[in-house]
Amino acid sequence: MFENEKTWAKYEANNSTDEFHKKFDQAIDQAHKDFGKNYPMIIAGKEVFSNDQFQVKSPADKKLTLANFPLASNEDTLHAIESAKESFLRWSLTPYQRRTRIFHEIADIFSQNKFNLAAIMSFENGKNRLEAMGDLDEAIDFMRFYAEQIEINEGFSKETRSAHKNEKTQSILKPYGVWGIISPFNFPSAIAIGMTSGALITGNTVVLKPSSDAPISAFKFVEAIYHRLPPAVINFVTGAGSVVGKTLLESPLVDGIAFTGSKEVGMSGFRTFVEKRPRPFISEMGGKNPAIITKSADLEK
Repeated sequence: MFENEKTWAKYEANNSTDEFHKKFDQAIDQAHKDFGKNYPMIIAGKEVFSNDQFQVKSPADKKLTLANFPLASNEDTLHAIESAKESFLRWSLTPYQRRTRIFHEIADIFSQNKFNLAAIMSFENGKNRLEAMGDLDEAIDFMRFYAEQIEINEGFSKETRSAHKNEKTQSILKPYGVWGIISPFNFPSAIAIGMTSGALITGNTVVLKPSSDAPISAFKFVEAIYHRLPPAVINFVTGAGSVVGKTLLESPLVDGIAFTGSKEVGMSGFRTFVEKRPRPFISEMGGKNPAIITKSADLEK
């Protein structure tokens, strides 16, 4: 039975918030050890590095270089799309029970490592520790909830009542194919993982392009899951929206887009994506996320 993660609420209910902060402080110390690391893209089941890179800086302290990521080329993105297309049939025919089992496993791994992952997000995104943990909790919830819904509905393949005794009728929901996932900076785990999990768990393959401002959290998810999947079922491509995003939107091999970002970029992307044929473009646009710090705020926490 699905239950929300609600980490902070559980510590609060048990009067153990000091323990929460102690664990978070330890995770912050651990996060420092990876600052400045070179991260790869994941394309066709392999790590891909590049001499062309961009730096990820902490919005809390621009002197902190958190990571270096590859600047993908058009060719890198096309390779990811083509590889995802080749892997689609195999993954779409994988029994739903195996797909959901993988996501239950990853959700458990994230739950066990939530403090380390949330601490990384705090540096990467600028969220305070409660907001960062809430973001992680939501990512875990998405994985578990989607897996449970597939299981409850038996893979969305059910026999239906027939009008005549000599016929058999069935309702089947089929995956589309390759999905381009374009995720934002403001929920670097919850939205990136939520959109990607929804596509993968239903039998689609994915090319994930995270926000260049906050790609580490999305990478941690891909790093945890890609070895458990057939090669190229999930691909992780970093770089400029004018290159990676544009290629995803213009490729005839991409069967659907899930996008979260600005209205201007989203509407332009939608028009490009459906210009030649109808294709699903699922978007959430124009969010407003102010952070207001008052003089009573504890800046150490």
